[in-house]
Amino acid sequence: MNIPEEEEEIDLADAKNAVNKINKQLAEFNKKKGCDYKIDINYFYKMDKNAEVTAHHTLNPKSLVMCIFRNNICVSSMIIDYYNGAIEIFSRTKRGHDGNKLNKLLRAVIIIIGKNIHTDAAYIRSEAANPISAYLMVKYFNAEDPGGKVEFSTYEEFRKYAEKHGNLMVTVTLNDVNIENAKKVFDKILNDDDELKCTKKTRVKYDRFKHKTMQQNKDKYTLKNINRKTKRIFTKM
Repeated sequence: MNIPEEEEEIDLADAKNAVNKINKQLAEFNKKKGCDYKIDINYFYKMDKNAEVTAHHTLNPKSLVMCIFRNNICVSSMIIDYYNGAIEIFSRTKRGHDGNKLNKLLRAVIIIIGKNIHTDAAYIRSEAANPISAYLMVKYFNAEDPGGKVEFSTYEEFRKYAEKHGNLMVTVTLNDVNIENAKKVFDKILNDDDELKCTKKTRVKYDRFKHKTMQQNKDKYTLKNINRKTKRIFTKM
């Protein structure tokens, strides 16, 4: 992530107006589905002090963040940076809300409103450590990697491609075609029954004895879990 030494705040009025229009569409979804999603974009220090914000990495006060809120909890977030004509994004969905298509929704929104944030932005750039995030960008938003357009027929095929090439830096060109495509993807997410959900998964109770047995019998599994990085939740004080 490229962070200038001193980055001035930008005027978010246009971006907020664009988000307000999107929230009107979300309100219709909420009414039909009995949900309460709402999107906000702001600098971290300006967000509601009582809001709980889950992020990809440590937030500084002037981090620009877009969140999907539910009950004042940011259930999916996107940190937004800007560097050399590219909007760089880093997203994370709160545990228990994964699988609800929230990350896909945020990625559609950032493409739709990208030029409302930075009028001279030419690209959306995403360094996807998780193959699924890169897969979403390539399959639904016409993203390309540095080598050009990625061709694949299944997620498994794409996953092998991603493993071979490491963390993929994929980009979406902010042109009329891709922005209109993102709007269509957004509409589909709201209107198709198999897309956006507002459920929360119940976490399975931790069984220490069972986990110990799995560690003893599956060395590879053990190593993978020991090395797993802990996600953090940052709450404004």
